[in-house]
Amino acid sequence: MNMKKTILLLACMLVVSIAASAYNTSAVVLHHNGKMTTYDAEQINDAMEAAVDGDEVYLSEGTYSGFTIKKKINIRGAGAEMTIISGDVNINIPNTPVLTANLLEYIKVTGRVNVNEPLKGMRIKQCFLRYVDFKANTYDSYIDRCNIYESLDISRTYDNSAFPYIKGLTITNSVIYWAHGIYESNLASSSTAQNTTFINCTLSYLRYNGGTIINSIINQFGGPGYENSFYNTVLINTYYKGFVYDNSFVFCEFKNCYNGNTPLDYTTADLASLGYYGNDGTIIGPLGGNTPYTLTPAVPHVTESNMKVDTEKKQLSVTLTVSPK
Repeated sequence: MNMKKTILLLACMLVVSIAASAYNTSAVVLHHNGKMTTYDAEQINDAMEAAVDGDEVYLSEGTYSGFTIKKKINIRGAGAEMTIISGDVNINIPNTPVLTANLLEYIKVTGRVNVNEPLKGMRIKQCFLRYVDFKANTYDSYIDRCNIYESLDISRTYDNSAFPYIKGLTITNSVIYWAHGIYESNLASSSTAQNTTFINCTLSYLRYNGGTIINSIINQFGGPGYENSFYNTVLINTYYKGFVYDNSFVFCEFKNCYNGNTPLDYTTADLASLGYYGNDGTIIGPLGGNTPYTLTPAVPHVTESNMKVDTEKKQLSVTLTVSPK
């Protein structure tokens, strides 16, 4: 084989290698003290075990199995529509830690996110989550721009006697299918979900007590078997619709709220006249306002790549398009 053919073969092999790397969408990268260590998708639990407090774990586009978090780390995906966790994410960090970085970002979890150990300051950002279950005491935590498409359990029983204590949970700019802060109606007067606040959220079904709902849209609450759906709750500038039972609200306070008995139309003039629009002219809630709902990471990522081999100049040219710039 002559030199020219050898160079061409090596160049082609390099192109294939780069292409394979570019399209190998299941890689785990552990960032520790400036050093990057790469794991295969099947080794995701190895990466979690190798991490120490303060490390970052990056999950590229692809599908991964469930895992357990035992350290104060940041886990970041490529986007909630691109990085998929097909099992449960169990949060088992010991000794009631105070978290200072986002725990989960830009991932989709098709199993459950279970908070199994007490913690403070948990932050979840721009994720697509099926279930979020609080099974342990949780303080001053934050969920931002997430889609919880099955259930958010703020307070519920697991052994018919024990309740986790949730205090200072704030949920902003999120879309939530079903959220509840009490498990049985006769427990309304002793809720363990205290000071929980929804801001700029859209909720399909809500059963809730002991907190505040601001600039949000509630599609349905109350009904047979759901007496005392709201207890000791403050609702501010919130749109709620659907039939409301007389005993749905107990010791609740309403400020500038609007009750509509027809399906919500995001473009109706009556909502505009009531001030249900954000500063950017879009409706208040996760679909508008200063920080609109999105599941796309606000970090640069490769959106297009092109590779060319110049056999005359013996050069390999790689062009990457990055967005946002």
